Amino acid sequence: MKKHLLSALIVAIVLCLGVFAQSNERFLVNEAVRSFDFIVAKDGTGNGKTIQSALNSAPNDGSRFLIFVKNGIYEEGVSVTRDKVSIIGQDPDSVIVRYHSNNGVSSTVAALIVNGNHFYTENITWQDPRTQAQANQAPAHLDKGKYNAYKNTRFRGQQDTEVTGDNGLQYYHKCYFEGTVDFICGGGTMFFDTCTLFCLGAEVGRNNGSVICAPATRAESPYGYVFNRCTIKGGSGQSGRLQLGRPWKNAPRAVYLNTIMEALPTREGWADMQTAPALFAEYRSVNAKGDTVNLKNRKKDYFVNNQKVGTSQTVLSAEEAAEYTLENVLGKDWSPLSITKSTDAPRISLENGTLIWDTVEHAVSYVIFRENEMVGFTTEHSFIPPFNDSAISYTVRAATEYGALSAISNAVIRSGISASVQISENTDLGVVFYANNGTLYLKQLPQNALVELFELSGQKLFSQRAKSSEMSIPAQGLVIVNVRVAKKTQSCKIFVD
Repeated sequence: MKKHLLSALIVAIVLCLGVFAQSNERFLVNEAVRSFDFIVAKDGTGNGKTIQSALNSAPNDGSRFLIFVKNGIYEEGVSVTRDKVSIIGQDPDSVIVRYHSNNGVSSTVAALIVNGNHFYTENITWQDPRTQAQANQAPAHLDKGKYNAYKNTRFRGQQDTEVTGDNGLQYYHKCYFEGTVDFICGGGTMFFDTCTLFCLGAEVGRNNGSVICAPATRAESPYGYVFNRCTIKGGSGQSGRLQLGRPWKNAPRAVYLNTIMEALPTREGWADMQTAPALFAEYRSVNAKGDTVNLKNRKKDYFVNNQKVGTSQTVLSAEEAAEYTLENVLGKDWSPLSITKSTDAPRISLENGTLIWDTVEHAVSYVIFRENEMVGFTTEHSFIPPFNDSAISYTVRAATEYGALSAISNAVIRSGISASVQISENTDLGVVFYANNGTLYLKQLPQNALVELFELSGQKLFSQRAKSSEMSIPAQGLVIVNVRVAKKTQSCKIFVD
């Protein structure tokens, strides 16, 4: 991205301390500096207003196509037919894609349909907005591809919210699934890691117990649906009535490992449907208090039209559960953790009105935010905001080659021609400082904090206990501010014009 030429009139220097954690997870090694290929913005500030317009513009050259979606509600059905696409949302609370599917599990349109391979998405809510009274089957997402990964993504619907393909191979990390009946259903091999499974209840007109999954695993597949470290939650009237799953067709498999059951299933746990499962089992299920759930009465025998059609093991041993590793389930040829892994957050500061930061390992580009609005991308380690700001905060997030975003950086406040001042979210106290028009402003002050202002010579200019979380102090020139609570001190050197 081209840099804007902008000279700063006044420089402010802030000295703040902070630390951030390092990660030991590995990335892929074929990284190259690059930016996002297409920006989707509902308000017209991007390259297009719909996600589908971005997909339609993608060249068929075998490269990964990176799409960034700004906050907004998008009323569209998205169809991914190309391999190697990443759709990255700004925030799952604020990037919402809504669309009505047209034919249940055989839908050809939905909020998201993926027929491509090596697909990745994060930070987006995909939703079929119909109510229980409007439609029984309402998929929000259908995925028939392989080697597809999802992180921090939400799927909201009623019946059949999430439909998986017969030959699918997918990984879901910290995702949210919501529905009523069979809201995760289909074939393939799926690994759900640290996800939330929310059973809708009376609040949407569901008076019976919801059913989480309905696998249709093919006989040759040894794993099917694997739920690892997931949390089951429920709406009104669901605890004690919901069911973990029922066998749809073929040789269904589903296991729940290390599950937190904030909403409990029935004593039997499972239900009949159209066949007998190859395996419906649990390992180390606990309730909301961490107490072991009693599995002695889990369903073993399965019936169709009152005729017994088979039995299933209900509890896995520790040795059996240990076989359900990510590598065993999804294979050695694919490393989904390398796709979903984020970098460390950048550590940013201000110099002469320019945002600067050190190189973040494994980052290929950086996303710039102004008061939570995405305003630019860069592959450099600096950015000159093209705005004459007054007390406006900036943050930066690093992006990997798959588009996975880091946590938000510390914030800096750029105060127009009066001052430019750095703040930090990683100090002992987290106080925000900035200066404008002869006044020093402090925000996020701890209760009863002692605020002291000094000249560089050491002469004290001001001393007062904070009576609220904000304070303003008339000042001029280069001063030092100390904020003290108990034995903790946050200090800041700042120029006030």
